[in-house]
Amino acid sequence: MNTKARNLSGIVLLWLTGMVLLQFVVEYAFLQPLARRLVLLELDVQENRKKSATIAPNEPQTQVQIDTILMRLPPASKAMSRLGKLHQLADSNGVILKAVNYQDSVLPGPIVLKEMSAELSGPYPSVRNYLRELLEAEEAISIRALEFDKPYGTGSKEVRVRIRLGLYSGGAP
Repeated sequence: MNTKARNLSGIVLLWLTGMVLLQFVVEYAFLQPLARRLVLLELDVQENRKKSATIAPNEPQTQVQIDTILMRLPPASKAMSRLGKLHQLADSNGVILKAVNYQDSVLPGPIVLKEMSAELSGPYPSVRNYLRELLEAEEAISIRALEFDKPYGTGSKEVRVRIRLGLYSGGAP
């Protein structure tokens, strides 16, 4: 029985040695590289937090940029004369304006949007010239929608255009 006890204690000792060796391999071969990666990730997170903390105070600079844009907008009181200029450009380019509608919208802040919806007709080069001159003449304008239609089978160079323009102004309407 003594030999059986020795064999059993030898097996237990061998098993314990194997378990300690396995634990050593797992800790140093697998867990240490993971721990290094974790430390690097923590440093990266701290660096990103520092960067985001320095970005936040720049809000006054953004407000200065917005104020600069608002100062460049024509006053809302001149919206009708600006629209008249758009009609004169159409006449000078041989473009006919039909079914013209106007709509005022107040945007957030001190910006006023006057929308003009219209149907245009004329030769394609004239319509294209009108749109080019329109964008050159008005700095605070946008083409919000544009749809061309050319009648088929007529041989005509005329095009019909549905357009929606946005004319931006500063201040109250």
